[in-house]
Amino acid sequence: MRIWYLHFVVIGLLVAMPISASAQQSATPLLDTHPSTSGPTIPFGGFPGYSANVAAIAAQNKTSEVLGLLNSGASPNDRDDLGRTGLIYAAILDNPMMARILLMHDAETDMHDKLGNTALHWAAQRGNTDVMSQLLEAHAPVDAVNNQGVTPLMLAVANNRTNAVRMLLAAHADPHKQDYTGRDALGWMTDNRTIAQLLQNTH
Repeated sequence: MRIWYLHFVVIGLLVAMPISASAQQSATPLLDTHPSTSGPTIPFGGFPGYSANVAAIAAQNKTSEVLGLLNSGASPNDRDDLGRTGLIYAAILDNPMMARILLMHDAETDMHDKLGNTALHWAAQRGNTDVMSQLLEAHAPVDAVNNQGVTPLMLAVANNRTNAVRMLLAAHADPHKQDYTGRDALGWMTDNRTIAQLLQNTH
């Protein structure tokens, strides 16, 4: 009798697992403020039937292997399941060399991931100014908005990235642009007086 009871308990747990996973997924916020810094680990060279994807290799921060793929004719604008490109991963991982290589191979700077974030959103949020400099030099859209109307400047302000804020304002980012709640860049302020002064000087 005890064996049958345990059998039903195990089956019940197996049935319940996908339900709780799906409920957890649906609770994921639209604006991912603490994203994973990498995608799934895939050995370079892949496996039978696997086609190497620049985004998947870039997610592993493998600059030389990304270059090898590009030189073999792979697209610099490949996406992974999150909608991220190699350039977005270069911004997330603060890898200026990878960003430079991708830009030299005509990576597009205005591509959005599934949350609507561009490479400049990620670089600004994390204060990765070396990558930001390259993106702005390549004419990345400075006022691009994600799915919630959030700009790179708003993310830089919210995360106290003072140098990133300076860089974006110097590139003529619009501090008056509003997100879907009606907040502009000042509305994303914390208690950083330096950033507050920078924004007020542009109003």
